[in-house]
Amino acid sequence: MLVVGAVLADPSTTVASAPAPQKVAATPVLSARRAPDLLLAPVGRRKVAEAAAPVIAAAPPSSCLLVRDGDLDLVGSKPDDPLAPASNMKILVAAVALDVLGPATTFSTSVTGAGPGSDGTVEGNLSLVGGGDPLLTTETGKSIWNDGPQPFTRFEDLADQLVAKGVRRVTGGVVGDGSRHEGPTSLPGWPKRFVGNGIVGPLSALSVNDGWNVSPNPPPTGGGPVTDPPAHAAAVLTEQLRARGVVVDGPPSSGRAATDGTTLAEVESLPVDQLVGEMLAFSDNTTAEMLTREVGRKAADAPTTDAGTAASVSWLTSNGYDATGVVMKDGSGLTAENRLSCNLVADLLQQAGPDGAMADGLAVPARPGTLKDRLTAAKYRDAVRAKTGTLNSVTALSGWLRTVPGRNLVFAVLLNTSGRNVGANELSVQSRLLDSILAYPELPPREQVSPLPPVQR
Repeated sequence: MLVVGAVLADPSTTVASAPAPQKVAATPVLSARRAPDLLLAPVGRRKVAEAAAPVIAAAPPSSCLLVRDGDLDLVGSKPDDPLAPASNMKILVAAVALDVLGPATTFSTSVTGAGPGSDGTVEGNLSLVGGGDPLLTTETGKSIWNDGPQPFTRFEDLADQLVAKGVRRVTGGVVGDGSRHEGPTSLPGWPKRFVGNGIVGPLSALSVNDGWNVSPNPPPTGGGPVTDPPAHAAAVLTEQLRARGVVVDGPPSSGRAATDGTTLAEVESLPVDQLVGEMLAFSDNTTAEMLTREVGRKAADAPTTDAGTAASVSWLTSNGYDATGVVMKDGSGLTAENRLSCNLVADLLQQAGPDGAMADGLAVPARPGTLKDRLTAAKYRDAVRAKTGTLNSVTALSGWLRTVPGRNLVFAVLLNTSGRNVGANELSVQSRLLDSILAYPELPPREQVSPLPPVQR
């Protein structure tokens, strides 16, 4: 039946469907959200600056503080002021020694003389020739270590080698030769108590047990600095030979080695990079002074402190560092007239890098070294590597800090109290500065400022 008004569909035609929804960017092309890292960076820097502000305010007026993230200074207070660095001077010594002397260089201590005859007799003297090794140590000499076990060169090896060579008698004596270096055993800028209290040993290219009068055979008795380190070293070797059954007819003394002797025994020092590590971790003043004299010997053919310090300052300028205001009277930092800036200390650390020999040698909290009893909280133990520095009116702490998010930051802190003794406040400034940067960069969640997800339209 035909229905009036009905329209029949044409099977050859189709009905058009609605257009599919499309995703459209919700964040404009020129929005700051397109560079979230750039947007977040100022937040992290601002938080560090705010956290460090009260720390800076608590520092003595004659102080500098600096924290760097790569080329960016995060915290800075008087970074260019030249200040007394105390043992932070060793950071400069480390940089120069590694470059001028070379990280693999060693220093040889030898015993020379006539070879033993068929009956084991050495006619004449034995010469003990110092090569500038600062870590010649007897087993009993370990008793003078204050900051835990440290690297050393075993002095007994010389006596053992002589016995193995067949030496049974010496018709002369042992003569200690420290002529490789020149200069006094103490420096003009040091109070006498520094050597007298064992803060630094009497300086010589031949010195055993840091020039401290410790019995060479057990038990470790004695004490006090020696007046003639080469003669003392000769006496130590004499006693060790006698303890091994060797007859030594003559007394120990100091002087020049005979030029016609042959080498009968020899020990090598640790390489320079390990000597630098020992110097930094244990703040070894004697090692710093010996390396400084070796720098003078290598750079200017003058094995003196003055030549070494002059060569070190010259090295700074020739390597592009700003040496403005630098005063270097010694290598140890014991002279109160020394001057460095936080900028220079940070530059030296940064140039050496967080994974180089210098960084590896810095003290670590709760481990043998000058930080074994400092910064021992868990948050510092795997985060801080630093060089300490202490004089009556100076405290310094500079090095590397690995933040909780994993950023390596260089920091340098030189606090001078201008005549009064350093107190708890100054030490607190150092730890509080580290606290202020531990979380860097402390940022809001990245998704809060990242491009928004597309929307459908």
